[in-house]
Amino acid sequence: MRVFIAGSQQLSLVRVRAGPCNAKLSIKRVVYRSLTALFGAASLKPAGMSAFSEAALEKKLSELSNSQQSVQTLSLWLIHHRKHSRVIVSVWDRELRKAKPNRKLTFLYLANDVIQNSKRKGPEFTKDFASVIVHAFRHVSSETDEGCKKHLGRVLSIWEERAVYENDILYNLKTALYNRSNPCIART
Repeated sequence: MRVFIAGSQQLSLVRVRAGPCNAKLSIKRVVYRSLTALFGAASLKPAGMSAFSEAALEKKLSELSNSQQSVQTLSLWLIHHRKHSRVIVSVWDRELRKAKPNRKLTFLYLANDVIQNSKRKGPEFTKDFASVIVHAFRHVSSETDEGCKKHLGRVLSIWEERAVYENDILYNLKTALYNRSNPCIART
């Protein structure tokens, strides 16, 4: 099989050995190597998947809006950089506490999206968020109105239905949300 690769005033002819299983893979490798040689590897990164740094994360968190698209886009970026999950959760917690009250719920929506959508790839975020999520719930519920608490309650009920966390963490989240020792909260 012959593959033609064109690039800035250059046309290459590459011969690829095409077996039934490796034809597409070989073509992709040849195309990737040729494009990398012509344009450099940095130009072939997917849009929006910039390198991870604390500064980049802080910037992205400061630009986070309450739209579903904004939350999901940042969530995908965080999951892509899941090997930095401890740092991500630490920066997320720090920035949550600095955020204005009207933005705090969005931070918890982001945590919810990351926790639920990263489970297929590994337990890193579920474990790392477990250490800060109860304090985050308590912090947000103490600084926001009843409408916000209703949204937090919805997130909590989803986590219960889907067994995102163990019962002891869910119980602690309930007590954090509904003011410490409310006798109406039954331990599950």
